[in-house]
Amino acid sequence: MTERVFIGQCDSYDVATIKKVFREGLEVLDIDPRLFFGGKKCVLKPNLLLPKKPEQGVTTHPAVIQAMAELVMEHGGEEAIIGDTPGGPFNRAYLRALYKTTQMEVASSASGATLNYNTSQVDTPYSEGRVIKRIDIAEFIARGDILINMAKMKTHGLTRITGGVKNLFGAVPGLQKTEYHMKMNEISHFSNLLVDIARLLNPPLTIIDGIEAMEGNGPSSGTIKKAGKIIMGCNVFAVDIAMARIMGINPLQVPTIRMAETHGLPAKLTDIEIFGEPGSEKFIIPTGKREITLFARILSEKWVSRVHNLLQPVPRFDKKICVGCGICEKHCPPKVISGTENKNPEIDLDGCIRCFCCQELCPYEAVTIYRPLLGRIIFR
Repeated sequence: MTERVFIGQCDSYDVATIKKVFREGLEVLDIDPRLFFGGKKCVLKPNLLLPKKPEQGVTTHPAVIQAMAELVMEHGGEEAIIGDTPGGPFNRAYLRALYKTTQMEVASSASGATLNYNTSQVDTPYSEGRVIKRIDIAEFIARGDILINMAKMKTHGLTRITGGVKNLFGAVPGLQKTEYHMKMNEISHFSNLLVDIARLLNPPLTIIDGIEAMEGNGPSSGTIKKAGKIIMGCNVFAVDIAMARIMGINPLQVPTIRMAETHGLPAKLTDIEIFGEPGSEKFIIPTGKREITLFARILSEKWVSRVHNLLQPVPRFDKKICVGCGICEKHCPPKVISGTENKNPEIDLDGCIRCFCCQELCPYEAVTIYRPLLGRIIFR
């Protein structure tokens, strides 16, 4: 059975226009908003990776959140709760700054939605997990009646794209994300983790803000690309397949989608039925991390790390931009970054696990991902 995905054309962040697209999508998906939202606590989970202004394209736009919150309240929702666990600290002070900069405060006041300040977490069992059997989930997400997954269309240095599945990693509280990066530092293991989390949370509605997307050095330092799309679906994996198609990528080249196929989940274009205006764009996509198991088998141990560094993408620091905030050093899972206090960051590449948290979390865009020439030739 194929999964329905709606792709709506939307060229501006006008709230009324976005609501019209949402209504069309709900109809295509056979969702009655009165039954779906009525009497329920609806958690709207945007991508709030960093305290960035909406026009920078890093976070889900507040107009998209406002439009959905208004629909929830108009159709009898008990409460619309806006919240995320960002890449940095998960505390009230940081959340307050995050909501202000990303203009979630504006979306909340305009729609009557509530901003989440609950920083508790819930130890959640998941017996069906492939790589996890228990996981801590932010309590405000775990206790909601309906999770509406509201992601941003972006590229990503590790997972190639970040859409609905990757956005659900934000349900893991604050700095625990760093621990998972360290424990599951191979892309296949990390992708299985993301699939496990997505299956556990199983949001009944996923929405992608692709009105203004990001390409290149995503998810926080890329270039804005006006794609003019809103994607909606009841299956988060199906939504990511449609997003990959719009971005000009074979879905099976996306690690999370490839891993989803091994779970028996939607992974190919033939697994979904697209309604609306799909179109196709050519996004600049990071090559991402590749495992070098083959080289490890044929080379002596002392040469493996050397060849690894010649092939794999690596973080690069622009010391002219670096302000010495220390965020990259503090949040580096293997703790291989040093020198940030002198605005002179250095990285031990032999210990680097290529999670690219440093690039993802740098608020000043001082970190880029560089792929060595030999790696570009072999893995082109």
